[in-house]
Amino acid sequence: MVLALVQSCAVGVGGSIFEEENLATAGAVGLLSGVLFGVGGAFAFKLPKVSIGIFATVTLLSLVAGLTTEYKDLIFYGIVAVILVVLSVVAHRRTPRESGKSP
Repeated sequence: MVLALVQSCAVGVGGSIFEEENLATAGAVGLLSGVLFGVGGAFAFKLPKVSIGIFATVTLLSLVAGLTTEYKDLIFYGIVAVILVVLSVVAHRRTPRESGKSP
């Protein structure tokens, strides 16, 4: 989600320049969401449980900020995060479990 990082950076800087505290805060939340998207993606293959928690956090942050600020693109990023939570749950359920037996 490099797009989220770049766009949120632009919104945050623009909000600071034009003294729009609402947009500056939303830009900061967007930056955090973008970073968390990357971290969640890094854990998605080996530790899907961790990525579920991270993507759920992104969902909460993005939807709340998107619904309460003028930066409505965060709603889209929140929906993408919901989809990634569902995909991580599916990946977790399909991950083969170790039986506890040593060879």
